[in-house]
Amino acid sequence: MSILQPRPAASEGVGLALRRWRVLLSCCVLPLAMLGLSGCSKPKPNQVTGKVMLRGAPVPGGTVIFEEQGGKNTRTTSIIETDGSYRMVNIPPGTVKIGVVPPGKSSDPAKPNPKVDIPVKLQDPKKSGLEYTVVKGDQKYDIDLKP
Repeated sequence: MSILQPRPAASEGVGLALRRWRVLLSCCVLPLAMLGLSGCSKPKPNQVTGKVMLRGAPVPGGTVIFEEQGGKNTRTTSIIETDGSYRMVNIPPGTVKIGVVPPGKSSDPAKPNPKVDIPVKLQDPKKSGLEYTVVKGDQKYDIDLKP
């Protein structure tokens, strides 16, 4: 008689049937459930938020660039909101070089982008001199652009 049969023969007692179900649960169902639960705790991605300031005022648009160091030279970008805030997600821990690019021309003439005079040197992460060390978890870093 197979262990997977749910109904006992007439000659078997209820106790034997219960033991078979327990064996089935402990050998098959329980390990699968434990395997599923072990994958539920994904690490939270690193996030950097803050404001971009130029001459003491929030930069009302543009793009922040984080360029990873250590041979990867991977770039991550974030839009700068009208209040100067930005939000970078999924940034690996380590030192990044930072650049800030002003907004380009708007495709909608009725809604032109704000004019922001960011010095050319600060637009290139390799030349700006701006660096930040990303750590695990959420963090705040305000970028103060000093021409």
